[in-house]
Amino acid sequence: MFKSQMKFQKILCYACLILAAVLFVYAIGFVTPSYDQYFLTMDRELGDDYSRVDGAQIFWELETLTSYEVRDVYDSNNNWIGTENVKVRQVGLIDQMLIVAIVDICVAILLFIFNTHKRRKYYIGNYVATGVYAAYNISIAAWIIARLSYFIKGFAKINLEQLKAFCEEQNIAYRPQATTNIFYVGIALCVVLILAAVAVVLNLLWKLQLQKREDKLLQQNKAEEVAVNG
Repeated sequence: MFKSQMKFQKILCYACLILAAVLFVYAIGFVTPSYDQYFLTMDRELGDDYSRVDGAQIFWELETLTSYEVRDVYDSNNNWIGTENVKVRQVGLIDQMLIVAIVDICVAILLFIFNTHKRRKYYIGNYVATGVYAAYNISIAAWIIARLSYFIKGFAKINLEQLKAFCEEQNIAYRPQATTNIFYVGIALCVVLILAAVAVVLNLLWKLQLQKREDKLLQQNKAEEVAVNG
């Protein structure tokens, strides 16, 4: 009765871990299709709002940027005593996704720590691991889809005629569609993450159903033995 379910849960847990690893690889290579197209159009020394191609400034939001701000300094009595340069780090989408993917790998490993992949009956640890995995993956998938949708709209506003002229001038392959394609790949991956999260929950429900059926059969057998033995 449990054989098919246990085989399924093992495959599912490994699939969850592989998906987390795929998300990590995706985050690492995420900027590659965009880098050659847009990085050379901008010059940080001229400011984040500068670009040789209108609209290409949105590329900076993908990368983590470090800048310095002048801030006022006050003493313990709230009296102004001067200013100081403070380093400000703006974490871009790429690094955000890397962090999310690393945490997702750890969350997927929870399934193995509590033997969710091979345990015949589930206990509190299995419920926790299943709930954490499902909740985390659904939430990050929704967040990533929202962020990628934002960038799809942003990159659609880039002046492609200027970009094409710049690429020809710099002898760079003109492939603006590659950036959009990588966004849609990410959205597809997030849909799979959501399906995996749902599958983990359904697997738990399947397990509970089998456990109840087994307990019911055991009770019936005990009742029959009592009736036979008097």
